[in-house]
Amino acid sequence: MKLSQIQDEILSDEDIQNIVYSDIEDNGLSSKYGLVFGNSMLIKERVSKAVELYQQKRVQKLVFMGGTNGVSNQDGELISEAERMEQLAISLGVKKEDILLDCTSNNTFENVENALSILKECT
Repeated sequence: MKLSQIQDEILSDEDIQNIVYSDIEDNGLSSKYGLVFGNSMLIKERVSKAVELYQQKRVQKLVFMGGTNGVSNQDGELISEAERMEQLAISLGVKKEDILLDCTSNNTFENVENALSILKECT
């Protein structure tokens, strides 16, 4: 489906899944850090996948990112997206010492900038 063909009044969950996830392949490689960008509406999905990779030992540490002023914080949450993700990950079995937080970023540009700073501090 081409983006120009999308009619948002009839956009289904399946259409959204295809747009977001089509043509993505997992190369099976591992990494020291897994970056998880905040999005209030997708926290459960993103954290669940990150925890799955952590439990498979595909990532050693998780970096959760997201502040309280992002566009996806439609409920006016006072706790940062990163802290909410940390709480969920710990409840799913991730060790607290394997989690790094960026509680200040509120958009993708800030996510990347802050992730680079965090990773520089860790090396």
